[in-house]
Amino acid sequence: MSDQSTLDRFQHARALFRSVIAKPEPTDLYDRQSWNMAGVHTVLTESLLSVYKQAEKITRHDEAAFSFYAFITVSGVTHHHMQEEEHYLPCLEPEF
Repeated sequence: MSDQSTLDRFQHARALFRSVIAKPEPTDLYDRQSWNMAGVHTVLTESLLSVYKQAEKITRHDEAAFSFYAFITVSGVTHHHMQEEEHYLPCLEPEF
């Protein structure tokens, strides 16, 4: 059974990211970074939400395929955040 608080958090994140990417691409370098990150995080959020919503409906026949799909999705999120932590965010540290 899906947890409503989890779904609410997904919906909140979706609304936040979509509000940023609904605007035209900014010309300011720093605003553009925020816009790009909102776009990437929209894809990641939608991917995780897809896995979350489908998880309860998977049949035995589809377990292996779904497991691979979930693994690829979580691997993508993990890779993205590792890249942020190791490469992207250290470039911004002087600003923090």
